[in-house]
Amino acid sequence: MVGKQYLLELTAAGLPVTPTVDDSHDVGRLPQTPTYVVRPKAAGADPIGLEFVREGLAGLPPVRTAS
Repeated sequence: MVGKQYLLELTAAGLPVTPTVDDSHDVGRLPQTPTYVVRPKAAGADPIGLEFVREGLAGLPPVRTAS
């Protein structure tokens, strides 16, 4: 589950999972919805850093990944 890479791969393959992107340039690939869940790409399944965004994704900062 490190980084939830499997969600990115399944989304790209068009399989029935929660649509997921990890690059701010790809938000146009997400369906329109009143609320988005934004979560840092990190190890584990804890909710640290989880945010509910109701105003769209345009104002989000660029995605940061660990080096």
